[in-house]
Amino acid sequence: TGISTFDFMLSIKNRKMKRTGISFKLDAQVENIPMEDSDCIMLMGNLLDNAIEAADKCEDGRKNIYCVVRNVNDMLIIKVKNSSISAPIVRKGRFLTNKKEKEKHGWGIESVKRLVKRYDGNITFKYDSDFFQVIIILSKS
Repeated sequence: TGISTFDFMLSIKNRKMKRTGISFKLDAQVENIPMEDSDCIMLMGNLLDNAIEAADKCEDGRKNIYCVVRNVNDMLIIKVKNSSISAPIVRKGRFLTNKKEKEKHGWGIESVKRLVKRYDGNITFKYDSDFFQVIIILSKS
């Protein structure tokens, strides 16, 4: 992307994807990110960690993550889409973890939602039993 903190985080996650056999495609056309560096790393780190965990459960050849990060007019658009083996469980607007130690997990998406709200952005989720997608739109302010 040319944005050093963002590129550093992406390279770490990309290495993890390569180790687990996940195909990663990045479409980045970004000049600036309207967030603090630490918030950007937390947001993208949580999104990619969740995507890696879900895609890694898929059979070989179906482990895919596609990420778009673009400045469009006065907005930053982030889209992360990953393959999945099942639709997530949602209760009262929250995604529930399927990990054993539930009290220690399931906070990633909630952290992402809080960050998007802090920057007056919009977040939407699309999913079925084969994929999970997060779309975030932030205005440059």
